[in-house]
Amino acid sequence: MRASAPILIQLPGLLAPETLLAECVARGPLLDTLVGLVRGNAPGKPPQHVLLVGGRGLGKTTMLWALARRVESDGKLRSQWLPLVLSTASHRVGDLAGFWLEALRRWHEATGATEEEFERLLAQPEAELEASARHALLERIDRSGRRALLLVDEMNDLLAAFDGRAQQRLREFLLRDPRVVWVGTAGEQFEEVAHVDQPLFDLFRVFPLAPLTPAETVKSWQALARIHGSARLFRSAEHGTGWGPALHLLTAGRPRLLKLAFRASVEHPRLDLQALLWSLLDAAAPEFEAAMAALSAQQQRVYAAVALAWDPVGTAQLAARTRLASNLVSAVLKELTRRGVIVETQPPGGRKSYLLADRPANLHYLLRHGGAARVRLEEFVQVLGALHPAHGESKLGSPRDVGSNSRKSAAPAAAAVIASTQRVRAAADAPIRLSAALLAHARLTTVAEAVDALAALPGPPRCATLADAFRAHADVDHLHRLAPERRAVVLELLGLLPPRAAGEVRP
Repeated sequence: MRASAPILIQLPGLLAPETLLAECVARGPLLDTLVGLVRGNAPGKPPQHVLLVGGRGLGKTTMLWALARRVESDGKLRSQWLPLVLSTASHRVGDLAGFWLEALRRWHEATGATEEEFERLLAQPEAELEASARHALLERIDRSGRRALLLVDEMNDLLAAFDGRAQQRLREFLLRDPRVVWVGTAGEQFEEVAHVDQPLFDLFRVFPLAPLTPAETVKSWQALARIHGSARLFRSAEHGTGWGPALHLLTAGRPRLLKLAFRASVEHPRLDLQALLWSLLDAAAPEFEAAMAALSAQQQRVYAAVALAWDPVGTAQLAARTRLASNLVSAVLKELTRRGVIVETQPPGGRKSYLLADRPANLHYLLRHGGAARVRLEEFVQVLGALHPAHGESKLGSPRDVGSNSRKSAAPAAAAVIASTQRVRAAADAPIRLSAALLAHARLTTVAEAVDALAALPGPPRCATLADAFRAHADVDHLHRLAPERRAVVLELLGLLPPRAAGEVRP
């Protein structure tokens, strides 16, 4: 691989084939499955069409291009298939006739043929154009001895331009003609394919494109580091010692955000985790803000209130914060939930509450809002970074924080650091220094004594993440009241605290 390979986010088709396939290492099993389906589409048999479904930034476009490159790099498949990628830029075709014309244009571009045929087709009567364009494509396919693998990105947007009769004609063609196989992507199972009364229902084999797992996140990050020749960034995500879990948490397992984070780390080698997150959220801001701008004014008010709450929030609280009637808030929440913008959650024995579905977008809103919301986010990210420091740095909860293993000597040392909070609180790393001291205090005395020490700190509340860990230590149900990323960090902190004594009374 070339260390100078570009880091492309939106245009994976411009990457060298070997670079693109190396970047897709975490999606290797799914890519193998798709290649197997293409290989299994035998001539003369009913074709198997495919739909990849996944949210923004999960790598749908990249998967289409990776499938094209795998087919092109396999001698046998290359002799049987010609992949044609129809990106979102190809979707302004207007109708099914325009689609067949665009597919024919892509065939011409892939084979180096001239485009004189288009002038003749466009001169035909409109009523005959669809059949003529389709026939021209099939004629080219027959002459070449290969079949067409149509790779259609965001096909829900494309199909929305076709009326019901055009969709029915498309279905009948795709069912009967094995010369064309369709692999499409969509952000969700849209109406044209999801409902039994729609023309394209049950035509596609659906594969959900899930977020990367923590292990896949590390694998993808290290693949990028290997491609771009960075031993430093490869080590930064090493298992058990690096940023891996933090990167997964902050990107929500979305390959696009992970790649944005990697690009920021390449461009600014000295970034800590907080600066990396700020760069990531800044780069992804247009995507987050466009999603919010697509909502109505009332929906934006509710969205903003849910985002600012960060943790799950109920209808009554949202009504108070938005100054909207409860029934109106309920109606807005129902619609936003239907659209996948908001998700419902219900803690054991508690009332239904709501979260933003897009967790990185929630972090972006907190950062953009500023004030107390940003302070909360900064403290959270500092604790996360201290739990998963870059390679070679000290980890929160390490013996260095605890000091001596002797309660007699270490507890006073921790208390002394806490007592110096007037000098500490102005420092940029104050939340970590105080959290480390309180954590040492809890481990070398008791959690109850550490809670008392935290409550005695002067000034505004601090160490919010550790305070949540103390609450969850006493009442495990508190975990269900936290946002997913906060819950994950609190669970890690709980692992550093001594277990609650049997029969210990909850405060």
